[in-house]
Amino acid sequence: MNTPPPPARHPGPPPGRRPGWRPGAALTEGARSWRYGRWATLLTTALAVAAVALPAVLDSSAVSAAVTGERAWVAAGGRVLVVSNPQAGLSRQVCEGLNGVDGVQAAFAATREDPAPGTAAAPGRRLPVATVTAGAARFLGLAPTGDGAIVSAHATGTTGAGPWLSFDADTAPAAPDPNGRPHTPLPTRPLPIAAVTDLAPLGDAYDYGVLLPVPATGTADDCFVRADAAHWHTLRDNLAGLFGRTDPTRPTLVRPRLADGAFARDYAAEYHHRPTAALPYAAGAGVGLLWLLLRWLTRSRDGLYQTLGAGPRTRMLIALGEWSCTLLVAAPAGAALALGATALLGLPADVAFPFTARACVLSLATATAVAATWFLLPRPDPLALVKDR
Repeated sequence: MNTPPPPARHPGPPPGRRPGWRPGAALTEGARSWRYGRWATLLTTALAVAAVALPAVLDSSAVSAAVTGERAWVAAGGRVLVVSNPQAGLSRQVCEGLNGVDGVQAAFAATREDPAPGTAAAPGRRLPVATVTAGAARFLGLAPTGDGAIVSAHATGTTGAGPWLSFDADTAPAAPDPNGRPHTPLPTRPLPIAAVTDLAPLGDAYDYGVLLPVPATGTADDCFVRADAAHWHTLRDNLAGLFGRTDPTRPTLVRPRLADGAFARDYAAEYHHRPTAALPYAAGAGVGLLWLLLRWLTRSRDGLYQTLGAGPRTRMLIALGEWSCTLLVAAPAGAALALGATALLGLPADVAFPFTARACVLSLATATAVAATWFLLPRPDPLALVKDR
């Protein structure tokens, strides 16, 4: 009877070589090293949390100030262009048609009527009146008003508190226009008040008064155009040409509703050149440099790992596990701390959230890039360091 041959034995490691570590075991050892790192872990993690939170709060504050200022500027008429030709007038039809032009958010034609009439609610007081085309409601952020009047919030004492507006029949007739353009007669019947709103974005000439709807025929004093930021300069340079050729002695003028000179604030430049944008990089580099310093001070530990069979790749995985734990704690803790601080400061959420995420990604990515240079730097043999001890 033949005896079966013994099973083949798996060859052991080559002579002089210890069994290697599994990648999972190396990462777990890194996490354990982070957990029991005491002051080194506490210092690195706390600084990483601060590197996320502090730049996020400072940058969000800077961006919020610029955004709030720009929104107030836009609300006051910052992106409004006023086209005017007091002598020849402007075509109401052309002005109203600008609502279909790319980059135009809203446009309407307006004419100040003279003299200012009185009202039935306050016959002794004069109410500035302007006739406007239908685009005024869209310009002011209102629903279509039809044939109703739009009253300034400052003029309700003159118009009365009721839903109707009646002009004083004893108002003096309009004087002839010096340029020969006809006046629009005021309505003799009561008009419904369609909306009460702030007319300050139109300027002092139209504020404290009432806007009356008229068809888009004939001519007007001014054409108000709200442009988006991308088409602002193009529209400013070309709006006059859209109204056709004019007499050189009576040119069509285009001007910004608010000052747009050398002393005006450039909100886009303030945003792109804000110094706080670089804070995540600086904070992240600081965390990475601290980690390098701590690795250098504890470099003899690599020798201990080498005596346990951990080669360069294994020691890299151990360091990766340790660093990953730092990131996993610093990212949510830093973001939560930053969002809590921005909420206490009253910063807009649409600014705080994206810039907190930006600071989190940039600071931790920079810290990781700096920390990774540990594996590129020349270092003495870890076993020699253990022997020196």
